[in-house]
Amino acid sequence: MPIIKLPDGKDLVFDKKVTGLEVSEKISKSLSKQALIMSINGELKDLSETIENDCSIKIFTNKDKEGLETIRHDTAHILAMAVQELFPGTQVTIGPVIEYGFYYDFSRKEPFTKEDLAKIENRMKEIVDRNEITKKEVWERSKAISHFKKKGEIYKAEIIESIPKEEQVSIYFHGKWNDLCRGPHLSSTGKVGKFFKLTKVSGAYWRGDSNNEMLQRIYGTGWSTQKDLDNYLKRIEEAEKSNQLVIPEHMSLQQVCFSTWAMGFGTISLLSAEVDQCSGSNGLVVERELFNQYNLLFDGYQWAPLTKDKDYKKVLELALKKVFPSEMALIKSKGREFNFS
Repeated sequence: MPIIKLPDGKDLVFDKKVTGLEVSEKISKSLSKQALIMSINGELKDLSETIENDCSIKIFTNKDKEGLETIRHDTAHILAMAVQELFPGTQVTIGPVIEYGFYYDFSRKEPFTKEDLAKIENRMKEIVDRNEITKKEVWERSKAISHFKKKGEIYKAEIIESIPKEEQVSIYFHGKWNDLCRGPHLSSTGKVGKFFKLTKVSGAYWRGDSNNEMLQRIYGTGWSTQKDLDNYLKRIEEAEKSNQLVIPEHMSLQQVCFSTWAMGFGTISLLSAEVDQCSGSNGLVVERELFNQYNLLFDGYQWAPLTKDKDYKKVLELALKKVFPSEMALIKSKGREFNFS
């Protein structure tokens, strides 16, 4: 007979074990419709988690940070589902939540194009409409490794092998599609909504090691309402316009890089465009390589926000030197010339 303490101090008494969804229904019908995940004694869990003992519980909705992060996490899974449905044979690796959105790294020989991103985004919306039920299973480590190896998912098998033995191996299913994940997740793909946008593709070495395969990282942004998504995209558009307007004529290329990087990913897009115009190279490839080199030099494999104690300019200059041949000392941008050698 679990006694459940709510954030307001009120106790709910049940005569049998219950799930988080049943607890939310007990609190109010309106809350149960909005509930996404819960915390049990401070640890985030699926609403389907069974509660047998006395504990403290908090229910989260899309108005909470925890709820929004879970929406983004589920959207990353839906991205991976869509990619594997559209491009069979593509391997998935990791897909974490980041500030304002998510990304997922894929192993695929052919590069993703802008047209591919549009197709993937449309398939993601179809998956949301399918409202695939989500469920969690805990597997034996050997079973999980064997499962993913049979599917050709060597990266997932490698991740499982590196999980500490004291940790459980949890597999999440969205319909028939499944992935290794700690969770928590929403109860179905339909709960995610369609308030997301895929934004770009970049490169990232597996585990941040340049000796490993270069993966393709698809970035996206996700929100709990259409209004929030529209506002975010508008802010990005305005920031990109600002990048085009505020660069003084006297600044060096390194100074341009440094000043615009702080406003987001505009710098890399600007540089790839410059290289494309100057050398006839593939701007997308240059952009991916610049992203990858910056990530490796600055924070390693896991992306993190810039902090003031880091030397942004030095890191970006190093990235430039790694990407561009030493003999390329001139790039044209907006009718201006910049020396960076």
